[in-house]
Amino acid sequence: MKIAANGKEHQTRETITHLADQFGLSDAERKQMLASGLASGFDDRFGWARYYLKRAGLLHNPRRSYFQITERGKGVLEKNPTTIDVKLLRQFPEFEEFYSPKKATNVSVEQEPDETATQTPKELLAEGYLKLRKQLEFDLLARVKAAPPEFFEHLVVRLLTSMGYGGSLADAGTALGNLATAELMVSLRKTNWGLT
Repeated sequence: MKIAANGKEHQTRETITHLADQFGLSDAERKQMLASGLASGFDDRFGWARYYLKRAGLLHNPRRSYFQITERGKGVLEKNPTTIDVKLLRQFPEFEEFYSPKKATNVSVEQEPDETATQTPKELLAEGYLKLRKQLEFDLLARVKAAPPEFFEHLVVRLLTSMGYGGSLADAGTALGNLATAELMVSLRKTNWGLT
């Protein structure tokens, strides 16, 4: 907001570089990617901050990749707030309408958004995805370990055929009886199915 205080149009990429310099970010910090790998964390945070300010009517986009302060934005800066956060932005009806959850008819409990969150929505989604993936991996491994040996044999066959090895599922099923497959299964059983 302070960069935009002069009322001029500011180019997004130049502003991101200027802020990274101002905060003393290293090259590694500037290039650190989100878990999704689609954008750098710093670029993402800048983008969400600018988006929130725009939704509150403090900034607007005069043209593509540029932003400019509005009269409302100048008024906020004149009050010299210590921080511009969600709590401050919620005083503006446009932002409140955007930020507050819509009333759902089929949902009994509505959770209020966290005004003190320090992560962007993309970061929260990526973190949630990683947690769910780790939990799924843990649950799947536990179920495979608890299954009988025959289940694991069929799982290996299905996996290999799905990956394109061994021809069809019928061919692979026939091959289960051959000596090499039997030796592999005995070896896997001895090592707790290779899952320890």
